[in-house]
Amino acid sequence: MDADGKNRNALISGQAINLAPDWSPDGKFIVFQSNRSGNFDIWIMDIATKKLTQLTKELSEEAMPKCLPMEKRWSSSPIGGK
Repeated sequence: MDADGKNRNALISGQAINLAPDWSPDGKFIVFQSNRSGNFDIWIMDIATKKLTQLTKELSEEAMPKCLPMEKRWSSSPIGGK
């Protein structure tokens, strides 16, 4: 939607409960929790194509998914921080 709340565009439809959305740092994806597969799992949506991909597939307690910048996913520091 626009900053003023106009021109809303739903990204997801259906009867599923979708929770805890988080934008990727590059603005290309949204990660969220949903019960669309029968139990709550983590899903990601490509904003350009609206393609949904299920990231977890087992009954578990995943919650509050977060997207992190790629540079924060890996550390170049050796173990021990030296």
